[in-house]
Amino acid sequence: MKIQHFIVLLAGLFWGSTIISQVQAQNAINQVDRVGFMTEYYWHMPSYNPAFTGESSLPSILLSAGFGKEYDNKPRTFNLLAHGHIESATSGVGVKAFYHKFDDKISATGTSGSVGKDSNRNILELAFLYSYKMDIGDNGYFRFGAAMAALHYESGLVPNTPTTTTTTQVSVNNEKYFKPKIDFGLMVRYYGFYTGVSMVNANEVKFQFATGGTGANGQNFRRTGFVTLGYDLRLSEDRIGISPSMMLNFLAGSNGNNFDKAAINVNLLLDYNQLAYLGFSYKANDPPYIFNSPYYGSIILGGRLSDFHISMAYNLTKSVYSESYARIEATLGLFLGGRYYEDEDE
Repeated sequence: MKIQHFIVLLAGLFWGSTIISQVQAQNAINQVDRVGFMTEYYWHMPSYNPAFTGESSLPSILLSAGFGKEYDNKPRTFNLLAHGHIESATSGVGVKAFYHKFDDKISATGTSGSVGKDSNRNILELAFLYSYKMDIGDNGYFRFGAAMAALHYESGLVPNTPTTTTTTQVSVNNEKYFKPKIDFGLMVRYYGFYTGVSMVNANEVKFQFATGGTGANGQNFRRTGFVTLGYDLRLSEDRIGISPSMMLNFLAGSNGNNFDKAAINVNLLLDYNQLAYLGFSYKANDPPYIFNSPYYGSIILGGRLSDFHISMAYNLTKSVYSESYARIEATLGLFLGGRYYEDEDE
């Protein structure tokens, strides 16, 4: 079988699996499905698709932090990513750590919101990333990637006594602290074009803290599909960079288990001499909000000094939510080897 045919077949299998995952998922969409999504996802690609592990256009080491406001709650997100390419093994390897604190409250009925005591809800993920690279002729290649992670979810949203409205006895489970999580991905780069498809949380990790009673008693981390498409264009003797891109999240809807809305981010990143960056993003049906996202876009400002990259992003809030929601992100990256864009012509 020719390598081109193999690539098409493999890509088709991933597309089919991702679409099937939409039909099979049964649990209502909630905040954990895509809570780790960063506005500056350009530099975070291995977190959404492990096939991007080892890409030379991405920082070798990346640290980012996101701070939000949701009424009286102040959620926080932290990401750490380190990866590189091993030429002798034609492979990319890396590690990542992700932490998110919801900072929401538990009401008297055991549900989350902005009133009550601290829910103590948080997510911690520690992962090993791997990708294998194969050339496509002289000007392109594809990578197949996988990630094996240890996932932790903690929540105080667990009923431990029956309510006055039910006689159902509550049984508290001895749930595991960490559970295995698996991601798969495929990416193709040809000249300046690149595309990727991935399935995150392929094994649909479930934490079940209790049975019976009322309120939340566990959490399902649902299978999630991501598709990316982009192009890196260099103009004026490579001094000006224009990089349009798109990310689509299959597991995004407005309610229940109906996948009537896909989350789409359409983006444009501009740079001058790879030293100064300006980016814009339009968000349609942006998760992790169940009904109507408070954000419609974002703006990114950044720069590079030697091998260090620093940038900040601010989410643009719809006017009706301007007093209740806000989010800002900061990213610090390090490029080892002194190069940003890989010259495919060499």
